Amino acid sequence: MTKNQMCNNCFDKGFKNFETQKEFEDFDILLTKKFGKGQLNYVKDDGVYLKFGYSIYQCSECGTNWWLSTPDIAWRGFFLDEKNAIKLLDELGLEKRSRKIGCLLFFLIVVCLIIYLIVN
Repeated sequence: MTKNQMCNNCFDKGFKNFETQKEFEDFDILLTKKFGKGQLNYVKDDGVYLKFGYSIYQCSECGTNWWLSTPDIAWRGFFLDEKNAIKLLDELGLEKRSRKIGCLLFFLIVVCLIIYLIVN
């Protein structure tokens, strides 16, 4: 668990991962309460982060963006400020891997299109 200092409106710590489902459920209750009181706002995403399963919340007092990745089977999720979330994802290689797959897919489509044009 990684602690991050937040304003009085935010949580008292961030999570590099949720070690147990109970830990996540307890956190989710706090998140829901703060969201309901207007202390956090949901940041509408254009689909870039949503496709990776992240939700972004912004503190209404300090403006810090917090990324939430919910746990799923072996993946233990996280709740971190934007800078630390990006750092964690870079360490895990998740964002880079997805970009590589996207580039490879684009390359394969171009090659298939060229072959199609040559054959016809």
